[in-house]
Amino acid sequence: MAVARRGGRRLGRAGRASPGAHVLIAMIAAAAHVLSGDATRAAIGRECPRAKQCAHRDDFCRAFPMKSDAMRVRVLQALAQLGF
Repeated sequence: MAVARRGGRRLGRAGRASPGAHVLIAMIAAAAHVLSGDATRAAIGRECPRAKQCAHRDDFCRAFPMKSDAMRVRVLQALAQLGF
């Protein structure tokens, strides 16, 4: 088994299982496309190889805290539509 490392440190199981930046960026793009009404492009975010396996809406909220409750609700609803 390969050892996952970040900044020279070994990561435990949680670090290896948590979504990476590419997954979170795919979630941002997908949610933005849902909010703009572009379902075709929104589907691309779902196709990120690890996205649906390890990414959850709570991971997104921890990575990108939002002050606006209204915006948080809209983004979380968009992610839910995509299966996150």
